[in-house]
Amino acid sequence: MPSWTPVPPEVINLDKAIRIVDVDVLCDWPIFCTQLLSQWPRLTLPELNNTKHNRHQVAMLVQQKYNITSQMIENYLWNIERTMPLH
Repeated sequence: MPSWTPVPPEVINLDKAIRIVDVDVLCDWPIFCTQLLSQWPRLTLPELNNTKHNRHQVAMLVQQKYNITSQMIENYLWNIERTMPLH
């Protein structure tokens, strides 16, 4: 018998567990936008600017345009940021 009580899967909310912080993009915004626009041509610069540099909002925009989960996009955005200069 386990010494812990199993938690039913429906009680665990992975969306909240995965998202550490809903923060702004930390790298140079114009360079970041250029990269995103070259990868995802359905996005526009005004749409990206309307996100107010918020990573989660950018991910939601990409999800809306490309039907990719926002969690996957947020992870991808973190990886892009790591390779770019800070602002």
